[in-house]
Amino acid sequence: MFPKVVSFFVIILLISFSTNSHSAQGYELFYNGQRVAHKTNMNLYQSIGNLHAGIKMHPDKVVTGYYNSERI
Repeated sequence: MFPKVVSFFVIILLISFSTNSHSAQGYELFYNGQRVAHKTNMNLYQSIGNLHAGIKMHPDKVVTGYYNSERI
């Protein structure tokens, strides 16, 4: 029984890592979990400015941004 339980948790962990990872380079913008923009030519400063503009323009949505796979 123990190996089945361990296998189950390993599978759950693998699924969570594969669905939550952001491996894109550059800037990604998400509204309510849906990617709405991906720009490879923006620097970090521009990306932060764009993220803040998106948050102000869409207060009814969950706005998140990533730069080189790191959440900003």
